[in-house]
This record gives sequence, C-alpha cells and structure tokens, in this order.
Amino acid sequence: MKVLVIGVGIIGTIYGWALNEAGVEVIHFVRSPKPDLTKYGAKLDILDERKGYKKYNKTTYPIKVINSIESSMNFDLVIVPTNWYQTEHALKSIKPKCPNSFYYMLTSNWTGKEIFDKILTRDQYLLGYPDGGGTIRNGIYWTNIGQEIHISQPDAFNMEGYKLISEIFSKAMIKLDVQQNMLNWLWVHNAGSIAISLALQKHKNIERFLADKKLLKQSFLATRECLDLCEKRGTYSTKYPEIAAFKWPLWLLIPMFKYNIRHNESMKRYTAHGESMPIEDIAYNYYDILKTAKEYNLEMPHYKALEEILINSKG
Repeated sequence: MKVLVIGVGIIGTIYGWALNEAGVEVIHFVRSPKPDLTKYGAKLDILDERKGYKKYNKTTYPIKVINSIESSMNFDLVIVPTNWYQTEHALKSIKPKCPNSFYYMLTSNWTGKEIFDKILTRDQYLLGYPDGGGTIRNGIYWTNIGQEIHISQPDAFNMEGYKLISEIFSKAMIKLDVQQNMLNWLWVHNAGSIAISLALQKHKNIERFLADKKLLKQSFLATRECLDLCEKRGTYSTKYPEIAAFKWPLWLLIPMFKYNIRHNESMKRYTAHGESMPIEDIAYNYYDILKTAKEYNLEMPHYKALEEILINSKG
C-alpha cells in the first residue's frame, strides 16, 4: 500500500511516522523543498499512547518528501491534515495528480462538505480528525499520538475507502473511532477549541494564558456561546462528554482545566498546538462561526470581544 500525506505539519508527520514504522510506504508532499528534513529526517519526541508501544519515544523519522507528484505514483490513500484555510487549494492541486486515490480528510470543519463535493466524488473521501497533536520546539516535533483516530461512519458509496483506511491504520495499531455524524462532531469540537486557541494568541504561552484570569474566563464564556450556536444548528455538546465539561460552573471548570494542562501529559502536548496555530487558520474559523451566529440571530458578546486579539495578532 502506498500513502501520500499532504505536508509535514504535526499531524501529518506523526501519522506518517506511525504508518511508516508499521511497514506502510509513506511519502509526504510539500510545495517547497525541505532539504533538512530530507537529509536528516524529522526529529520526534512522542508520547505514544498505543498499547504495546514505548510510551516516551525520542526518535528520528526518515521522512520521504517530494515537491511534485507524478501520475505513475498511484497512491492508494491520500491523507489531508491541512489547516482549514488551505484545504480547498490543496485538494484542487492534488486531485488531478491522484484522480483514483481515496482521501481521508483530517481537518477542522465548520462550514460543511461543499468544498469537498466540488472537487471529489462521494465515493472518494471520508471525514475524520486526529487523536494527537503537539508543536515544534527547537526543530523537534513534541507530540502525542493516541490509540484511535476519528472517522465518519461509511455508507454504500465509500465503504471500500473505509476498509482501506481501517486496514492501513490497523497495521500501526490505531483503531477507528467511528462517528455516526462526523460533521456534527467536528462542529462541536471546533466550537470547543476556537475561542481558547484565539485567546492563546495574546500571550502565545500556555502558562501566561493560564495566569490571565480575565482572559481565561472570557475564553470559556466565549466557548459556551459557540456551543449554544451548535445547539441552534441541532448539535448538542451533551453527546460528547469531553466537550460537555465546558458547561460546568466556572469555579469547577477553570481549576480542572488548569490541572489537566499542567499535569495531564497527553493534554499538555495536545494543547501546545494552540501556541503555534497559524493565525490565518484561526481567523477563518473565527469568522465562519461569527457568520453562522448572524444567520441564527445569536448574540455572542464574549466571542466577539476576542476579535481584538485576532486583529492585534495579524498586525
């Protein structure tokens, strides 16, 4: 089996590494040359939560990087872990080169499947989301990888693609967490992260963010507004325990959040991504949510107040 991963970001790299270690042929596509990665490999510091694997693993991934795709390469699967604002352009570039491949979309999504359906056929892709994350510190991918990966429940059109993804990821001992409505899952989890990710941009440091009591409170109140918006769309956070906690009283929620960030190693690495998220990606998600709020006539004062951070971050 042959897998193409779009980019060498955190998500694409950790899954590329895991699949490569399991014997899958993995190649990463980037637009511009990455000579250091090609020559020296990707330096990884991974918290590996898969059963039977070394928990703390410092290693080098002999990553294979290409800058152009030849039609003769014939990839079975294309993994798309792009930032949302890059996704449509990436698909338009890749699809003509990989017309017969199946696509696994590991990207946030607030607006729906329209951009995928304009480029791909219904039997050619499935939505999903990673169970892992991290950041790059001093040239080292400081990350975690979970024992499962999220994916949309397949139908008669994309069942073969689902079986392909299941077979490939099972080689790396990664189970598929099947969601009956992956789009709703993405909406709720996007709602649960966007305000905090934006608030983090003020300090670009987790500890300084946690110490800013006013900002921390505002980001949680803004998150609740986003979850209220999800309910207007018919998607309820109560179905997702990991998100439902945002409805807890602040006197309980804030200390729990601080404790997990400081002491839960998995969450510590996963949330570190917020420190280095591209401001363009945050902006796209932020304004997409604001547009939906306007459509539903929902006032979001705490969420709107965070726009100042966005404006200042963009210079």
